[in-house]
Amino acid sequence: MSDVAPPSPLGRVFGIVLVVLTVGGMCWTFFNATMSSGYVGSHGKLAVSKCAADYKEGKSANVGPVACQTTCHGTFRPSDGDVVDRSAQITWSMNSAESDAAKKVTTEHADEIAVNRADSGTRAITNVESVANYLCGGFFLLLVFTYGFKCALTGSFPKAGIGPSSKQADQLIPKQLKSTEE
Repeated sequence: MSDVAPPSPLGRVFGIVLVVLTVGGMCWTFFNATMSSGYVGSHGKLAVSKCAADYKEGKSANVGPVACQTTCHGTFRPSDGDVVDRSAQITWSMNSAESDAAKKVTTEHADEIAVNRADSGTRAITNVESVANYLCGGFFLLLVFTYGFKCALTGSFPKAGIGPSSKQADQLIPKQLKSTEE
């Protein structure tokens, strides 16, 4: 039998924290993906009266101010004819999953934006790009979740000298959980 380092309590705690954080992140990204797709909430149009962009200085000397956040105000009219919100607003960060739609709104000076409103009042732009970006983020978090689950199960920690290495941690997995190909 090979020399395997014992499981590290620090590795288990690291894995549990990583699992909890990624589960929260996956819930957030998948909720936003369903909001952007229009499967939950009330779908409708936001008639834009004005949009304002907050700017910050670019990090490079030859780049001027860069928009970091955009807020559009207007009237939200749901397609089901429910309550009309005359003081609706939607805010998004220019580096968020909805940034492609935000760029189109600000450059084309759109009069209407297709949005979806949740019961809590949260609004999201309804478009394919936002859904794809949120889903990509959610599935990336799923990969991080599996790594955290392995750390929690085996006690491995991603630093040399603390707990077993990844190769040694594979040897700690109970035989019932190992693949049958071995």
